Amino acid sequence: MSHKLKKSYTLGGIDVDHDYRVRIPFTYGNMTAPEINMWNETCARAIEMFGLPGDKYTCRVTTSAIEFWFLDGKDAMMFELTCG
Repeated sequence: MSHKLKKSYTLGGIDVDHDYRVRIPFTYGNMTAPEINMWNETCARAIEMFGLPGDKYTCRVTTSAIEFWFLDGKDAMMFELTCG
């Protein structure tokens, strides 16, 4: 019996099958550096809810936000309601 492996393609670090974006903008407490605690809490929550990045979501850091890209729109909505 043969199993097909899912081929994953990325564009800019995001899996091309992940169509639903949740963007969490950085806040700047002292106007020079982003608030690190928000990064830690947001990423920890994503891992608690969906596991490590890969199958259900991928993420990347931009100059102004953390972007989480989800495979399933329901997961994206749940994450945005929880963390957004």
